[in-house]
Amino acid sequence: MAVECTCVFGGVGSLKETELVAQRGNDNFFDFDILNNDLDVADLLWFRVATKQDFLTDADAEFVKTRSGGIADVDAPNGIFQVQLEPGDVATLEDGAYVFHCVIRKADANMDTTLARGVMRLTGP
Repeated sequence: MAVECTCVFGGVGSLKETELVAQRGNDNFFDFDILNNDLDVADLLWFRVATKQDFLTDADAEFVKTRSGGIADVDAPNGIFQVQLEPGDVATLEDGAYVFHCVIRKADANMDTTLARGVMRLTGP
């Protein structure tokens, strides 16, 4: 079984607090739509999940997804990408609330921009 969620954002710099729900034992898909922004093949994307509210690095995260593993372009010219969480990503985590950040570094910029942050609720089967 797959669980899907779509998040639409006003564009880079238009931060929105979001709540995601992931179900243990399932593939979970989160679609992100960055309105009015395309995704260049050289843009970097991260989706980080952690137990503490303020975290900035991969080392602080319970797990990380990137374009090289777990983030796929759905419609790059229109800024749509998908984060996939597999059952093994959350296997060692307890049910409950975790914080997440979804971050982009555009190829023509040298700074990271948080696209979304919020709570990811993990529930059992």
